Amino acid sequence: MTRIGIFDYGAGNLHSLVKAIEGGDRSISVDTDIRSALKADILILPGVGAFGAAVAAMRGAQEYVRSALADGKPCLGVCLGMQMLFDASEETPGADAGIGLIPGQVTRLLTPKVPHMGWNEIEWVTRGERETGNAKREADNGKREADNGKRETGNGQRATGNGKREARVADSALRQSQMSAAYFANAYVCKPADDSRRG
Repeated sequence: MTRIGIFDYGAGNLHSLVKAIEGGDRSISVDTDIRSALKADILILPGVGAFGAAVAAMRGAQEYVRSALADGKPCLGVCLGMQMLFDASEETPGADAGIGLIPGQVTRLLTPKVPHMGWNEIEWVTRGERETGNAKREADNGKREADNGKRETGNGQRATGNGKREARVADSALRQSQMSAAYFANAYVCKPADDSRRG
């Protein structure tokens, strides 16, 4: 029997998660003590909400998780749980550090609205273009808020100015896939610090 430990640090939809993975030859436990959760064969880090609030809720458990995962403990990070495996997030600058197992940051997608949900055509850009886009995004925040109010058409259907949503992605591993469309359920990308290490 496989033992699965879900770490309950106060920032996850635990009921839905348990229902999704229960069944089969699995024993599932939900623990508020990270040391108990790490006794399982597999650790699951759930997560709903903002990066800063989530890492603060972990109350110092980051070191336990980082050490166990570095030693080979299998782990599934769900949504925000995956983001916390990184050092930090653009979502909450100056917040407590993440787990730091993967050096790098969680960076914002270049989309007009956060959170962003829906099908998108992907426009591939270089890192320099991404940085330019970030600067322009900050300058255009006011205009985008105004544009968001124009997206509801008369028949109640949501539309963008050109009838489609676009996501500009500068991630080299994703670029290799040559995807032309993707469904985004948020607006952040987990980005390791050194792209050259990625296959």
